[in-house]
Amino acid sequence: MANSQNNTNKKVIIGIICAVVALLIVAGILAGVLLDFSVDDGKLKITKKSKSKSTDDNPTTSQTDTIDDENQKPNTQIKVEKRDTGKKTVEVKDVEAKITDNEIVVPIYATENPGMTAAELHIDFDTNAFSYADCRGGDIFKNCTGNFVEKEKQIRIIAHNGNDDFTDVSGAGIITNVVLIPKEGVKAGKYSVKITDKSVYANVSEQYVHPTVKAGDIILK
Repeated sequence: MANSQNNTNKKVIIGIICAVVALLIVAGILAGVLLDFSVDDGKLKITKKSKSKSTDDNPTTSQTDTIDDENQKPNTQIKVEKRDTGKKTVEVKDVEAKITDNEIVVPIYATENPGMTAAELHIDFDTNAFSYADCRGGDIFKNCTGNFVEKEKQIRIIAHNGNDDFTDVSGAGIITNVVLIPKEGVKAGKYSVKITDKSVYANVSEQYVHPTVKAGDIILK
């Protein structure tokens, strides 16, 4: 039973990293280095395609590194940037705003963070009072891609650092910022923003990590 759960967790984590890399490639963030991920015979294959400056008929070269999915140790080391925010904890603050504001920026805090490379956040909010507009980078991740999932009535955000090296960030701080727009007719009051238990966080070793993630309430005046 435990092995089955571990295998499921590994597949989900690999899926997160695949999704992040796909987003980076689409956005053109990788600056000449493309990483393709695939699973074959229980092993995670990483194909690095680097653009060459040569003018011959084969300007692209590729190299494949294999990570043993059981031991999670790469045969050829992938360069990993490590960073710490320098904070052990942060204060989760409520967001004060006016009904007439064009947008409200809600920080999503990691009050404790052992180190993560990517996060997939699922966020509940009052859809009768606000609509989702955008996401913005924070202390931990500078890039994000988000959308409102109509079926689940939730915001889904994938946050990452988006350079040609994976960045494993530890320490407390703002993971990302959610931008909401007050709807016409919304009333003054307190509105909660909650990070659901569907949210997942992975480090560069493709393991789940368990940061403490919270958001303050929105106080509309």
